[in-house]
Amino acid sequence: MYDPSRGYRSVIPCLFYDDVADASCWLCETLGFREMVRATLPDGRVGHSELERDGFIVLLGRRTDSQARSISTTQVFVADLAATCASWSPPVVN
Repeated sequence: MYDPSRGYRSVIPCLFYDDVADASCWLCETLGFREMVRATLPDGRVGHSELERDGFIVLLGRRTDSQARSISTTQVFVADLAATCASWSPPVVN
């Protein structure tokens, strides 16, 4: 969950893996991240992990059948969603 007091930025990448535990382990060992949060599914597999390195946060999630062709998503957090949506207008295409 987005929490600026835990060092979260406004834009956070989320990477999808078939095996979140292995991906988390590799990113920690190879790139120096540290695991801050791990959510385990009832079947014992890791479904979600949150990693940090030098104030940078990356989320890892389990790839589902509906995401079979996706490798990532980007989460963008705003203070007031309703106000942000109300102030947005689509670009004008000529």
